[in-house]
Amino acid sequence: MQLFSIWLGLADDDTECLYSYIKTLAQKYNTTPFPPHLTLYGELTIEQEKAQNILQTIAKTTSPFPIYTEKLAYEDHFFKTFYIQIKNSSGLAVLQEKLITGLGSPSNYIFSPHISLIYKEGMRDKQKKKEIGILTIKPQFTAQRLILATTTNLQKNWKDLSSWKKACEFNLI
Repeated sequence: MQLFSIWLGLADDDTECLYSYIKTLAQKYNTTPFPPHLTLYGELTIEQEKAQNILQTIAKTTSPFPIYTEKLAYEDHFFKTFYIQIKNSSGLAVLQEKLITGLGSPSNYIFSPHISLIYKEGMRDKQKKKEIGILTIKPQFTAQRLILATTTNLQKNWKDLSSWKKACEFNLI
């Protein structure tokens, strides 16, 4: 058994655009860049092969769909340091339902759709507000793939961004 998260990956052009923001912020605030994603399901302990089979089945029955931005936001929580809040939508709800049907309800994860732009301990609110004033974010992105992600450093509980690995990914059909 291994610990995974399930991410929603975006269309290539959206991924490139967001990675550019993430990389710039990481350099500016001395932290590690990471692949842009929307976490659908967190802290999943499962055999990798079983997770892959479930994700592949879901991807084959799900078409790419739009996700809409709500606002730029920030919190005093590592995994929501500075992020794009995403509006709940029928596409996200159906995908969540498929995941819960296949995997069961996540025990330690509450779904709040967002795409993080930086993860950083101790980033000041003043810095976050400044970035809100600078960044211009697209009003919508395209959900394109399901990604099974893992960390090779469980002692840091996902906070070691350089340890994140994509175990597999499946394009939505």
